[in-house]
Amino acid sequence: MKKTKNFNQSWDLSELYSGVNDPKIFKDLAALEKRAENFEKEHKGKVAAYGLPRTLAAVKEFGKIQEKLRLPVAFAELSFAVDGANVQINSLNQKVQVQCSEIRNHIIFFPLELGKNKNLAEFAKSKKARPFNILFKDLLENRKYQLSFAEEKIINIKATTSSAGWIRLHEKLESSLRIKLKNSFGEIKELTLEEALNFSHSPKRQERIAAAQGISNALKGNLEVSSHIYNMILLNKAREDKLRNWPYPESQRHAANSLSKKSVDALAAATREHFGLVPRYYKLKRKLLKLDRLFDYDRYAPLPQKSESKYTFEQAVKVVRAAFHAFDPEFEKYYLDILAAGHVDVVPRKGKRAGAFCAHMPHPHLPYVLLNHAGSGRDVETLAHEMGHAVHDCFAEKNPFLVAHPPLALAETASVFGEMLVFEYLLASAKTKAEQIALIAAKIDIIFATIPRQISMFFFERKVHDFVRQNGEIPAEKINEFWMQIQREMFGDSVTITENYSVWWSYIIHFFEVPFYTYAYAFGNLLVFSLYEQYKEGAPGFVENYKTLLSLGGAKTPAQALQTFGFDIERKEFWQSGFKVLEKLIEQLESLCYH
Repeated sequence: MKKTKNFNQSWDLSELYSGVNDPKIFKDLAALEKRAENFEKEHKGKVAAYGLPRTLAAVKEFGKIQEKLRLPVAFAELSFAVDGANVQINSLNQKVQVQCSEIRNHIIFFPLELGKNKNLAEFAKSKKARPFNILFKDLLENRKYQLSFAEEKIINIKATTSSAGWIRLHEKLESSLRIKLKNSFGEIKELTLEEALNFSHSPKRQERIAAAQGISNALKGNLEVSSHIYNMILLNKAREDKLRNWPYPESQRHAANSLSKKSVDALAAATREHFGLVPRYYKLKRKLLKLDRLFDYDRYAPLPQKSESKYTFEQAVKVVRAAFHAFDPEFEKYYLDILAAGHVDVVPRKGKRAGAFCAHMPHPHLPYVLLNHAGSGRDVETLAHEMGHAVHDCFAEKNPFLVAHPPLALAETASVFGEMLVFEYLLASAKTKAEQIALIAAKIDIIFATIPRQISMFFFERKVHDFVRQNGEIPAEKINEFWMQIQREMFGDSVTITENYSVWWSYIIHFFEVPFYTYAYAFGNLLVFSLYEQYKEGAPGFVENYKTLLSLGGAKTPAQALQTFGFDIERKEFWQSGFKVLEKLIEQLESLCYH
């Protein structure tokens, strides 16, 4: 393996556009609007009667328009993500979103008319229609939820001033948060939310307490605005769902993920049945931390046996590279290509969005990855996670743009698998028993954050959405109450949840931007546990089969894609089997601690 070179730590968007004032942005949008107008003139009012050849030609053009539209949209959104307080960038983002809405107005008729095509069932089975069969299948299954063209157009026109507008306000609110924290020298520092959240992992309890208090105070200060924003999003969704006759609040998310209600309910039920693993672990962690009581701000504390290692970004890059290389050279190649292209933004700063994400791009553009690297071991796994997403996109890039990106339920597969590769690499490199204990405990912390915690969020969202549909606007106090109820159910008597924690729902972006997104994390983690077990057991042809799974992108439903591995995702027993990996980790930790 060659030596890893240093890479830029701010992403370079110049391959998209030269800057915020690049006139090519709006020239491209104008050309796309003309292309969309021509598409509308050629096909509107005719699609329902098309045969397969004409339909496929139209589908490909429809996809090309959206593929080209992705470039100005991505440039505006990625610029906003790293500098949300910049007036010029805000203005650009708004203008691009408005013009995109106008362009989509010209093509919005297409899926509506196609959904009424009497030959749709035939298209969904045709070998000539590959890889678009899934699009026809989804339209076939969901056409009963479509509105008329006029209604769909109105919803699209109002999109930027309804939920999308409220979402942008929430993003601004969150990026502008300043958390006041006193350091060990008694100095008051103002931190971003992301920087303050990092103190949840501090070995010093006073820092964890101070950070939790600071975050709570900041969130409480914005609670009235946050709850109003959330209510507007909830009410907008409730009304649109009623118009479309979606049977329950999460129906649209399941349809977007190409998942059945039965499979998601099986996942959620299996997870709830294993909530007991949460107190089992945290009672052990309380003893290891030598605390009389474990509070919500103690959950992610590193164990005293070994202070958490710090990693520069260059060191993190080397660790992830080594783990990917050991699994498959093609994984390593894509990983290095993305870094070398300057597509990773690393350092947290004011105005930058909290968290991390990977932005899908059309071929030949590589994905863009946003991080907020602070140097923890957790940040190393975050790098592996987001680069897993990026590598997944690289494997799937040969698919047409419309089906290149995997559905949400499979989108977490490569990311979580990447985390597991790094975890195993670090565990194998551990030199002492104390290091092994610390690594396993940190891994269980992450697993709990991405399985039981995410499913608890799913149950929380169900409560909130159901309340709004039955009662109208929901008071902030009721949202807080629902949040605390489900948290206490999950933690049992192992963690004391303070009243300050009741407002922490308000910073979770997914509740606002992508309702019911969260179960995808649990789906991805439990699925990866099953896949990883096959890999560790040396299943014949596993690596090639796994890469084939990633290369499908969104061309097959999760149920179809996973048949290669013999998985039945609608059975609760399948999801319960994934918890065996977690139980083994807890048992391994207990064995190391008590022997």
